[in-house]
Amino acid sequence: MRVWIAAAIASAASTAVANPTFNVPGDAVPDQTFYLANPGTVLNVNNGGVVGPFGDFNGNGSVDDTNFDLNTGIINVNNGGTLLGFPAEALFERGTLNLAPGGSVGDFARFFNSEINMAGGVVGPSLLASLDTTANVSGGTIGSLTVVADSTLNMTGGTIGQLSLRDASAKISGGSLGQAPFGAPVFVGDFSNFFPPNTNTAATLEISGGTIFDRLFIGNDGTVNLIVTEATLNGVPLDLELDETRVITQRQSSLLELVLADGSPASLTLNNGGGTGSMFNSGSVLTVTRVIPSPAGALPLSLCMWLACARRR
Repeated sequence: MRVWIAAAIASAASTAVANPTFNVPGDAVPDQTFYLANPGTVLNVNNGGVVGPFGDFNGNGSVDDTNFDLNTGIINVNNGGTLLGFPAEALFERGTLNLAPGGSVGDFARFFNSEINMAGGVVGPSLLASLDTTANVSGGTIGSLTVVADSTLNMTGGTIGQLSLRDASAKISGGSLGQAPFGAPVFVGDFSNFFPPNTNTAATLEISGGTIFDRLFIGNDGTVNLIVTEATLNGVPLDLELDETRVITQRQSSLLELVLADGSPASLTLNNGGGTGSMFNSGSVLTVTRVIPSPAGALPLSLCMWLACARRR
């Protein structure tokens, strides 16, 4: 069953049922239109349900509207449910998307001033979180995630192939970042001076756990904070005190080997242009902070590095 979605107009809102809940498939939605103007409206996209494409209300391939004000409404995409892709002009604002394992969201999904909670499923390949949106990722796969305009990413699990941060922040404590499914890198700030002058592109990436691949591209306005239990630079221990933060300025293919706070091994080859590994523009900031190992305990750095090498064989 396919449902065409439209933003509610004021007259529709005045007659709509307060806090309605729709289940797709199953419920008959009046006039094949799901009105989202009432606060608290809930749409459950269940197994076999297909909703969208957004903006094409008449099914004629044209975009009839570009702005879907969820007005604190909630869309739950459950196991077997599908949200179809978005036209280039379409976006959601002021709502919540909950994506469960087995659910899927189509390409070019855009959320403004919203909340995204992803426990599983597939998005893709691209997703935009903008204008004070919070994305919480604990499972599933996102091909490419862009976080901008005072938005935030909290990642505790799942997979993000490519991550772009501009005027935003991210905390990574689990999952896989920077490889699957497309092997694309992680961009923090304006790495290539693409944006006009006076554009706020400053961004901060904090990494305390998970699988992090050596593919970080950090612009002059980018900051990377690594939360570790052990660290060596070119084979020499950093000998950090507990809770001490040190700025790492070495580049020219310097090798930074780490045990992250959750016990995961990581290594970064630090460059400021050319070569392989991770690229840090001259104005970027890289810090390492030592903390107490997580309750599960961290393996010694030498053993972690051996395990990481063994996995790559």
